[in-house]
Amino acid sequence: MPWQPGGTRPTAPNVVDILGRLSTRDHTILTLLQEHQVLTTEHLAALAPFPSHDRAQQRLRTLFQLHLLDRFRHRGLDGINTPWRYLLGAAGAELLAAAQGTEPPKKATLRRRQLRIAAHPALNHLLGVNGFFADLARHQPVVWLSERSATAACDALARPDALGMVGGLVFCLEYDTGTESLTTLVNKLDGYRELSASGGPEIPGHTAVDAQVLFLLPNTQRERNLRNRLTTPGCQVATTHSDLVQRHSPAGPIWLPASSTTRHDITQLD
Repeated sequence: MPWQPGGTRPTAPNVVDILGRLSTRDHTILTLLQEHQVLTTEHLAALAPFPSHDRAQQRLRTLFQLHLLDRFRHRGLDGINTPWRYLLGAAGAELLAAAQGTEPPKKATLRRRQLRIAAHPALNHLLGVNGFFADLARHQPVVWLSERSATAACDALARPDALGMVGGLVFCLEYDTGTESLTTLVNKLDGYRELSASGGPEIPGHTAVDAQVLFLLPNTQRERNLRNRLTTPGCQVATTHSDLVQRHSPAGPIWLPASSTTRHDITQLD
């Protein structure tokens, strides 16, 4: 699928000149993209949040014109373009670096990073993880850490796809697309058992607590097959599958603990 950059726009303005035009929501968007790398209009409409998809489109277009964001899309084999995927732009990276007291990346470095995201074979997996949390945010206030930040919080004992916090629940998300063997999925629990024994992930600004492991599987058969292997998980585990997520939401009564036969809302898992 060819990568299509975001199109023409005016010359980049001086970042100082546009500071007064930015809202709290704009800063939220920049921070989200710094942490989570790539988000769609639909994601940002839920996370920022915006009152409507149209309002989100309009504002994101403006932020792109100001070089605060960059964007790309792919053309599928059917000739249809994907929705725009948004990335942190050069002006956005410069603004965040100034606010955080760090050096902004060089433009060539930022461009290589953007291309790596756009061309990465795991792009759809990353968009799926981010989409899960955007969908959850429509129903429950949620904070989540990217894979890199989550791995650091887990001291590399476990490497979840993301680490989420909703209500009183802290959870490690394993977003499965069916490309790994069930044995590989089960073996990941070794790291989570070590993490639990160490007191749980260390999240900046939060007291260390034990985290549940939530497996999102692509279909009901895959979930059933995994659960048949979860005889003694040794840590708190719950599972669901994509059909239930689409029918309800990540917040809904779709989560089945390893030791239960009844599905629960996500906030009932804590």
